Amino acid sequence: MKRKSTEDAGSSSQRSKASRGESSSHHDMTLCDRPWPLKAGMIEEVNLKNFMCHEKFQFVPNMRLNFLVGVNGSGKSAVLTAIVFALGGSARTANRGTSNKTFIRTGQTSATVEVKLCNVGAYEYKEHIYGKSITVSRTVTETSSNYKLKDESGKVVATKRVREELQKILNQFNIQIENPMIVLNQDTSKTFLSNQDPELMYKFFHRSTQLKKVEEDYDSAETVLRNSKHALFRKEDSMPTIAEEVTRWARQLEILDSISGEQQEMTDMQSELVWAMVRDNEKTLSDREKNKAAEMAKTEACQEFIDKIKNKDKEMRARKIAIEKEIQGIASQIVEINAEVEKMNKTLHEKMRHNANTNRQVKEIDYKMKRANRNLKDVQNALIEARSKADMYEETCRIKQAEIEQLEAEVNALAAQIESSNNHLFHLKNNCKEVEKEFSQMRYRDNGVNEKINGVQKEIRELESGEKNKLASFGPHMLRILAEIERNKRRFTKMPIGPLGAHIKVNEGVPDSVVTILEGELGNIISAFVVDTNADQIVLFDIFNKLNVTNKPLIITSEFSDRAYNIENARVRSKFTTLIDCIHTTDATVFNTVVDNAQLEKVIVIDDMNKAQEILSNVETVPANLKMAVVAGKYQYYPAPNYKSYFRQYRPRNILKASFDDYIKERKETLEGLMEQKREIKAEMTENQAKMNETSKLLRQEEHKINVVRRQKTEKENRIAKTRNELFSVKPVDVAALEDDEAKFTHEIQDLETKKDSILEKGKAEIAEEQELKSQIEVKEKTSEGKRLEVEPLKAELTRKEEGIKKNKREIDHYTLKKAEHNNKANSFNNAIDEARKELEKNRKTAVEMHETRIETVKETAKLKQELLVLKSKLDKIKGSVEPREIVSANYNKFARAFREAEFELKVLSNMIHDMNVSIERRKQNYMMMLRSTSQTVQRNFTLQLQTRGFLGILEFNHKKFTLDIKVNPHDRGMGGLDVDRSLKTLSGGEKSFTSISLILSLWNVMYPPFRILDEFDVFMDAVNRKIAIQNIVNFAKTDRKNQFIFLTPLSTDNIAVDDDLKIIQLQKLR
Repeated sequence: MKRKSTEDAGSSSQRSKASRGESSSHHDMTLCDRPWPLKAGMIEEVNLKNFMCHEKFQFVPNMRLNFLVGVNGSGKSAVLTAIVFALGGSARTANRGTSNKTFIRTGQTSATVEVKLCNVGAYEYKEHIYGKSITVSRTVTETSSNYKLKDESGKVVATKRVREELQKILNQFNIQIENPMIVLNQDTSKTFLSNQDPELMYKFFHRSTQLKKVEEDYDSAETVLRNSKHALFRKEDSMPTIAEEVTRWARQLEILDSISGEQQEMTDMQSELVWAMVRDNEKTLSDREKNKAAEMAKTEACQEFIDKIKNKDKEMRARKIAIEKEIQGIASQIVEINAEVEKMNKTLHEKMRHNANTNRQVKEIDYKMKRANRNLKDVQNALIEARSKADMYEETCRIKQAEIEQLEAEVNALAAQIESSNNHLFHLKNNCKEVEKEFSQMRYRDNGVNEKINGVQKEIRELESGEKNKLASFGPHMLRILAEIERNKRRFTKMPIGPLGAHIKVNEGVPDSVVTILEGELGNIISAFVVDTNADQIVLFDIFNKLNVTNKPLIITSEFSDRAYNIENARVRSKFTTLIDCIHTTDATVFNTVVDNAQLEKVIVIDDMNKAQEILSNVETVPANLKMAVVAGKYQYYPAPNYKSYFRQYRPRNILKASFDDYIKERKETLEGLMEQKREIKAEMTENQAKMNETSKLLRQEEHKINVVRRQKTEKENRIAKTRNELFSVKPVDVAALEDDEAKFTHEIQDLETKKDSILEKGKAEIAEEQELKSQIEVKEKTSEGKRLEVEPLKAELTRKEEGIKKNKREIDHYTLKKAEHNNKANSFNNAIDEARKELEKNRKTAVEMHETRIETVKETAKLKQELLVLKSKLDKIKGSVEPREIVSANYNKFARAFREAEFELKVLSNMIHDMNVSIERRKQNYMMMLRSTSQTVQRNFTLQLQTRGFLGILEFNHKKFTLDIKVNPHDRGMGGLDVDRSLKTLSGGEKSFTSISLILSLWNVMYPPFRILDEFDVFMDAVNRKIAIQNIVNFAKTDRKNQFIFLTPLSTDNIAVDDDLKIIQLQKLR
């Protein structure tokens, strides 16, 4: 979702089109369409509890581009510190002191940070254990700090030797938390290029690109090589002693070989017997181990079933709880609906009773009307008979009456026409009044502008025709004010001094930039007046009111003095420019007022930001009596121990150095603006006048129309009166009594009809309300029924889940029992296997001692024993005092084997040392190639980044002396920028910050960590450098589309476009 500010600023494609053309915009769209794959080690979530200034905070970045924005004190850097701390860093690593307990929020006893890392992709770590994410949790108390590692479900996986496991994870993800190119905190960011020592810069490059680690690995390999050579020398020294032992036992073996062949045959048979026993032992051990393995496999299978069923059971229980909550929610809704239905039914019954009463009243009226109609009919029949006698009279009356009715209808129509025209006439008059009101307002505005134009023209004429006076530059009313003060000088105890700026002179040689700072620090003191007493202040204020001065100058009450303050002991003593030294005045009162209100003697100007930071951040180097320093023309630095800085835009007012001609030019520009405003008002008045004329014309037409209709109406009314007189002159037949009866019954019937209509009309509304209430009740009942039907499948599903949970328990119990059975069986094989293994080792040892080489035989052990007994009985006869052959043979084999092994080890070690020598030399050559290639790549990228701003720059690497010199020229080639042999000290703060960003981006291009974090990288940049730097960073990230980026800034991000790749999180200042 995009913020309104980013939408107002325009999309990134629009800005790209404006700066790089249509083709670049198309290129950006193509980049955004490319995938941005997840990478192991990207930060998915950061949670803080009682950490630093945060009581509880959650930061959820996307896996692409993130801007964490907030003013100073909102806790941005605390989030970065939390990431460093959780991933193994310390307070010293994060530049937050020396003790981790300082991270604990005030008033709390512990702090906890959790960082969730992505665990997918080519470098995932033990995905079968941790899943698709790894959460590192670290808690610090007043006395200790501990880690926990959790899997993607939040389960703690490791609680012991966690630090070693965490280091393995970080190594796997290629995260070096102490590498400033991965996490660049605000202190390092602010002073990134402040220390320009070439050796330190080379060490920074060496460590940032991880080439330092490669070099250390090669040094370790050389140490191993030296140790291997020492081991080779020791083994070579021990070879003659082993050779002597082999020779001694070989001589004794030759003596034994002189015995008859039977003894040799016996020895061979004994060896064959022992190896046959070894063969039998191996078969027995193999059979028992296979049985045990089978049982263990069954045990593991049971455990897998148990784990699978437990996971299934956990899901079922969670779903069961959710269903129960859903059913409870629907049930509560049904209860509420039923209560509403019950209430509405009560209302409906009341309506129905009322309507039934209405029906009874209607029936009674119908009965009365029927009786009255019968009576009326009888009277009318009598009237017909009576009127038949007076046909002529009736005919005459009818004709006259018809004429009267027609005339009355025409009169009514004319009256309606008059009423309609009157309404129209009323609206036209209102419209005319509105137009006249608007015209009056425009005329008032026009008069006001004319007065301003006359005033400015008069002022310009007076300025051009009169004496050229610089005091006019202090405001349009200043000359009038001074003249009025002169006329009222007797009312003052002492004449006011002012404007003060007219008494302040800028010293020769003071740069314009310093004059701008002077005017900014003096502020409204420049146009202020100084009076000696409060009474003088009241008089001067009355003069301002009398002259109708809108922006009244400041009035300062201060006792006049002939002696200026002695500020020698209170002023700043420094090699830098002090503002009080840039001005002079001959009036002691003016000087004292400036000292009292502006304190210029305690304000210095420093052009070099690095020098300012170095001096003002240390209490020992802060000049005495210093209140503030203006740095680089736009920053206010307050010295230690309350070291802080603020940005302030000093705008040139050109008052202290302004000329009379400049002021006249400004007044003429004001006059031109007023004339343009007058032309716009005149155009509006012309348009309004036309509109008013049109409305007046319509008004006259409508009045004429009304007069014509009124005359017609009067004529019709006169004819009605005449016709009535003629009707009254005719004598009627005397049927008055019958007509009275007819009128009586007719009136009665009309009254009854009126009463019936009234009752029916009211009844209609009541019936409509009754029907509406029934409809609402029906809707509520259908809703209740729908809710009830919603519950039915949930109940069925709940029943299934409960049955499933019971089934899972039965299965878990079943497989747990089976697992125990198989485990017991497997354990029962352990003793037998140990016995078989001991027997095998014993016999194998004996066999090796008797015959080093294994003898494969197919003979049975029992048969070999029998043959050996027969042969032994024969040899017993020929044995004498000869030492047993087994001892001699064993000792010979022992030393001969030791000699061969020593020879083999010497050969292997010698070959290994040779190979290591060759490998190390080759790797050193490759390392030098990699070092040169990396430095060339960084140099090339650095140059390309600088070119986006039109800068020139080089990185001079000296790999023999281990130095790195950075040289940047911010001017383009057309301004002599081909000379790049310039020190970073000559750059402004913004240029130096842009150079830092360019160097960071060039180093990023040769690094492969999953995420990069920069804190307050742009605080010292001007608007142009900051815009280009941020655009370069965003373009770099979107072009590479491989890693995660998090940027912390206190400045506005309104002109940064938010899209699918970029997310902005706004922090509010903590209270």
